[in-house]
Amino acid sequence: MRPILFLDTSAPPNQRVQALTDQLLAGQDYCTVRLVESPVAAPGENRPDDQFAGVCESIQDANILVVGVPAGRQQSAMTAFAQRVLASREQFTNCPRKQMVLVLPTANRTDQVVNLWSRVAMHLDMDLTAVVTDRTSADQAAEYLQTGRIKRPKIKLVIRID
Repeated sequence: MRPILFLDTSAPPNQRVQALTDQLLAGQDYCTVRLVESPVAAPGENRPDDQFAGVCESIQDANILVVGVPAGRQQSAMTAFAQRVLASREQFTNCPRKQMVLVLPTANRTDQVVNLWSRVAMHLDMDLTAVVTDRTSADQAAEYLQTGRIKRPKIKLVIRID
């Protein structure tokens, strides 16, 4: 079994993020790191309780990183972590290539959040393989993570002869 890490950026815990993550990772063991409980200093900030290195170590130990981002305003913990990763000169390369799944439970997902985590994925040497926004996309992403194949949607073809 491949190690899975759920990086929860919610503050306080978000029920929609957790429900979609539970559906995505149903039946699989995974560890959770909550950024609110593992404070990360912003680039250039000096904090004695900074746990950036520990969070990065957890990410390096995982083959699949699931990032939960709640709908609504930007979370300062999420932003500080993403900026810190992008400012880091540390190389996160590891073979085989790792996967990242973004859980963003909102109908109108913001391109800024997806773009930010796309850049973070590249810096962490990961592929952003899915953005989960609802139950259907959670099922499709789960299928892909388990089999490596994308489940094709059913297409209803209607032919009219006039």
